[in-house]
Amino acid sequence: MEIMLNATLAGGVAIGSASDVIVTPWAAMLIGWLGGVLSAIGFQKIGPWLNTKLKLADTCGVNSLHGMPGIFGAIVSAIAIGASSGNGFPADYFPAVGEDKSLSPQFWAQILALIVTLVISMASGAIGGFICSLDFF
Repeated sequence: MEIMLNATLAGGVAIGSASDVIVTPWAAMLIGWLGGVLSAIGFQKIGPWLNTKLKLADTCGVNSLHGMPGIFGAIVSAIAIGASSGNGFPADYFPAVGEDKSLSPQFWAQILALIVTLVISMASGAIGGFICSLDFF
């Protein structure tokens, strides 16, 4: 039951970054469903594997609930922006539009934002883990 409850939340995480770009209900439901499936697989298989093989303990399931569906959602958002023609959006909606009005620079801006987010989260997680491993705690 816990995996199912977390999967419903993960669906919202997956569609969150693309919710303003993907406006058709079927696409939003499909992305949410895939995010939930990814989360369930994460809780059932990937989390235990990371714990036994790499000694990465995710006691709260943050990777399965927010991490993997969030990365999936960011990639879907970048693809949706790159594939869209920008129709139906104000002219200044996408800040990284190219000179030729192409949305390709916005696609790469989304990917770069994902990479920066991952670097910051991994660095802060490593620092926090190091601090918690000190004898002081």
